[in-house]
Amino acid sequence: PDDQRERIFEAYFTTKEKGTGLGLVIVKRNTELYGGEIHVESKLGKGTEFVLTFPTRALLQKDS
Repeated sequence: PDDQRERIFEAYFTTKEKGTGLGLVIVKRNTELYGGEIHVESKLGKGTEFVLTFPTRALLQKDS
C-alpha cells in the first residue's frame, strides 16, 4: 500500500513480526554513499521491484 511505501526507508519501520526495519535503510544509505539512486515499483498482489543505479565515475573514484 502507498502509506507503507512512503515509510519503507524509515529506520525501524517493518511490516514483519520478526523484522528489524533496518535492511532497506542500510541499502538506501549505502546506495546514496556511492552516488546512486534507488527506485521502487510495487504492484499489489504481484510484488515489489527495487532498482539500484550507480554512476560509473563515482564507483571508480571510490576504489582509487
